[in-house]
Amino acid sequence: MRAFLLLAAALLAPQDDRAAPRLEADRYEEKFGTVYRGEVLKATFTLTNTSTTDVAIQKISNNCQCIASRFVLGGRSFGKDELAEAKNLGVLKPGEAALLEVQMRTAAASVPGKDNAVSKAVRVHTDDPARKVLELAMKATMISPFTVEPLALDFGMVRRGEGGQVEAVIWSDQLGEFPVTGARVPPREPLAASVTRVETAPGLPPTWRVVVELRRDAPLGAATTNVELAVDHERVKEIQIPLQYAVVPSVTFTDNRPDAAELLDFEKLPAGAAKTIELTVENVDRAVPYLLRAAQLKECRPSSEGFTAEVVEVEAGMKYVVKVTAPARAGKSSYFTGDLVLTADHPDVPLRTIRFRGWYVSAEQDGS
Repeated sequence: MRAFLLLAAALLAPQDDRAAPRLEADRYEEKFGTVYRGEVLKATFTLTNTSTTDVAIQKISNNCQCIASRFVLGGRSFGKDELAEAKNLGVLKPGEAALLEVQMRTAAASVPGKDNAVSKAVRVHTDDPARKVLELAMKATMISPFTVEPLALDFGMVRRGEGGQVEAVIWSDQLGEFPVTGARVPPREPLAASVTRVETAPGLPPTWRVVVELRRDAPLGAATTNVELAVDHERVKEIQIPLQYAVVPSVTFTDNRPDAAELLDFEKLPAGAAKTIELTVENVDRAVPYLLRAAQLKECRPSSEGFTAEVVEVEAGMKYVVKVTAPARAGKSSYFTGDLVLTADHPDVPLRTIRFRGWYVSAEQDGS
C-alpha cells in the first residue's frame, strides 16, 4: 500500500516543463522605426533550446517580403536558397543555440506610393509541443521618399503578334542623387525593361524614365509581375513597379454593336422587311494567317428558314466580312435567336460562336 501511495504521489506531482522540447528566441520582433520604401532591413535572432531534451528544427517558412537569409545550426550554415526547400534542418541539444538571419525587402511590401505600417514574419517549425511554430517579426513604419507615375504599369489586352510598350517616370526631392543602375523583369516573362535619366531644368529633382516592352512573340496568357529597379543609394536599394499584361488572340471579331458584348443584334425588323448585318473579322498577325473556312447558322429558333450567312473575303488570312441576313417575314410579332459559327484554320481561334438575335414586329405594332 505504501508503494502504491508513493507512485500515485509521483504521478500527481508537478512535472518539470523543461522535459519537453522547448525553443525560445532572444526576442520575437525587431522594430526598425521609420524607414524608406526600398530599404533592405536585416536582423539576427538567437534561438536557444531551453529544455532538457533535443529540439528538432523541421523547417523555416517565409513570405514574399520577409525571408530567412541564413541559418547557422551546429556548425552548419544554410543559405536562403537551401532554406526555401530544406526540411528537417537539424537538432538543437539542450542549452545549444542557433542563429537566424532575416531580411525584409520593403520595396515589395504593400502598395507603392503609400505610407504605411508594415509587419512581416518568418516562421520556425519545431517539435515543441507548446509552440510548434515560432514567429519572428520585422516591423517598421514605411514612407515613400520617391514618386512613381503611374503607380502601376498596365499593357491592358494586347493582340498576339502586336507587342506593346508602357513607361513610368520616377523622381524624388528627398533622396538627393539616387542613381538607378538597372531595370529587370522576371527572366521567363516576354518582357524587356530599360531605365534612363531624364534631363530636367535646374532646381527640379532627379528624374528617371522606365520603359517596358512586351515582345511581339509573347504567347497567349495574362500575368501580374513587377519591374525591379536597382538603386545606388545609401538607404534605398531597389524600387518595384507593379506590372500586368494580357495577350489575347490576334484575331478580332467586330459586330454591329462594338460597345457591347459580342452579339449580332438585328433589333426590330418591320413586317415584310429583310435585314442584313455584318461581322468584321480582322487578323493583325501576318505571320499566323486566319483562314476562314465556313460560316454556319445553328441553333436558330424558332426556325432557320430563310436566314443566310455569306463570307466576303477582303484579304485572305487577314480580313473577312460575314453578312448575316434575316428574311422578310410578316405576321405576328416574334423573337428569334441563333448562333453564327465560324470555322477557320488558326491555332488560337479555330472555332468561334457569336450569338445573333432580333424581333419581327407585326404591322399593327410597326404602325403604332
